[in-house]
Amino acid sequence: GTGYRTPAASRTGTIGSPSRTRTGDPAVNSTAPQLTRIADCTLVGNSAGGSAGGLFLDRQVTVIVTGCTFYGNAAPRGAGIDLGLAHLTIQNTVIAGSPQGAALNCGEMAPAIACSDFHGNAGGDWTWCAWWELGVHGNIAADPLFCDAPAGDFTLADTSPGAPAHSGGCGLIGAWPAGCGATAVAPATPGR
Repeated sequence: GTGYRTPAASRTGTIGSPSRTRTGDPAVNSTAPQLTRIADCTLVGNSAGGSAGGLFLDRQVTVIVTGCTFYGNAAPRGAGIDLGLAHLTIQNTVIAGSPQGAALNCGEMAPAIACSDFHGNAGGDWTWCAWWELGVHGNIAADPLFCDAPAGDFTLADTSPGAPAHSGGCGLIGAWPAGCGATAVAPATPGR
């Protein structure tokens, strides 16, 4: 079922402070026509058979995702986020380690993205609807250097490109601060 749905009677909806969602189909589904802010959250290990392992936006909504970490979510279309018809802004967010699907699936609208890291997603990171955002506005495709993601520890290594000291003026990228020393870096996969 859905982990979050904006109430139809509200003008805004917010989730965050960091919440953890381990399973779901998808983790967050926003269908109300108002502004939804999703901040300081962690969406882990969610899956869907069609679209959106982590966040599904199936209507004309305005959504701001900021300071979030999406990890290990899976779906054939949009393992991290499926935009549908939404107006989406992504800021200071990590989408990484998706075993199936690309970081994003875009409907009719391309997202506005700043200070975000899409890395290691099986279907691609900065794909057709966002490729031009890579390398501008602080956007990167680098291993976020989580301290121990398989064990559920999404704090960052001190040397992480998402840590404020190494983010090129973006501040913290993702939901979790630095919490360990250096970690080993896996070799990059060409084309991602």
